[in-house]
Amino acid sequence: MKQHLWQIVVLALLLFSSCRQSEKHIVTYAFQEDRALVGVTDADGKTAYLIVDPNLEVISYIHLTDVRLDTVFRDGKLQFQDVHTGQNGYIDREGQVFFLSSNEAEQAEVSNTEVAPEPQPQQANVIQTNDWRHVIEQSPFYEEARKTFAGQLEETDAENRRMILDYVEQLRQSYTTKDINFIEQVFSERALIITGKVIRTGAEEGGRYLPQEQVVYNIRSKAQYVERLKQIFQANRRIDLKFSDFKISRHPTIPTIYGVSIRQAYTSDIYSDDGYLFLLWDFADAEAPKIHVRTWQPRLLDNKTVIPENEIFSLRDFNLK
Repeated sequence: MKQHLWQIVVLALLLFSSCRQSEKHIVTYAFQEDRALVGVTDADGKTAYLIVDPNLEVISYIHLTDVRLDTVFRDGKLQFQDVHTGQNGYIDREGQVFFLSSNEAEQAEVSNTEVAPEPQPQQANVIQTNDWRHVIEQSPFYEEARKTFAGQLEETDAENRRMILDYVEQLRQSYTTKDINFIEQVFSERALIITGKVIRTGAEEGGRYLPQEQVVYNIRSKAQYVERLKQIFQANRRIDLKFSDFKISRHPTIPTIYGVSIRQAYTSDIYSDDGYLFLLWDFADAEAPKIHVRTWQPRLLDNKTVIPENEIFSLRDFNLK
């Protein structure tokens, strides 16, 4: 296993220098404290991780397996947990691995409890902010982050877009870490959840058999969607989401409304898919923005036919009056 990981890391380094992105899938998480976690997944679905600095110099390779990794450094530590034993630990800025004993973990929890403020329900979805100014070019958030910090947007618009970057990254992590609480918080109580699936129709009029692929949409309430997610989280040990083609659009006449379009690759123990995700965000309450609409559509109508671009959901498809 270690030898295989080393092979992936070597390929990752080659990919950094040659940008052969078609052969490997790279996920670069946001820089925090001048460090970023990079994941490289090969064609067999095996992922290796490394830590880089803002100059893309490799600080360290991560040789741990079967652990849940945090995605950003916090106070100089990248936290992890062994999925089998539940043992906690961290990786420091130089890549050194430290496992915490049970006593150390308990002391850390007590220490955090003593210094943490009393939680307030209305602050439930306060999230970790990231320094998007240093996101690297391979990140799916790169173009929108660059636009956000280019200094050409008015202040409120730029701040809303920065918050969207933070929220969407944490939303992605929530599926991986099965954080159902955050997902419940970020969707409005009256959220509209639309999910598409491909079906094949049979006999046509006139007796001809012309198989066709059609997309049928299921509409769920927030409560139904959350309940379904709980079942999915329980049924799968591993869930992974990878984003690409990330785009933020502001409504032309309602400045508090934003649309976020994403291509999403979803992989779990029992199911995988590739499609287009759309989220309609409302910043009427700037301190706690909400998702009013979530849609997902399959990318392929059959093994080779891509869904037409004009059929992919966007802001234009929703009446906000």
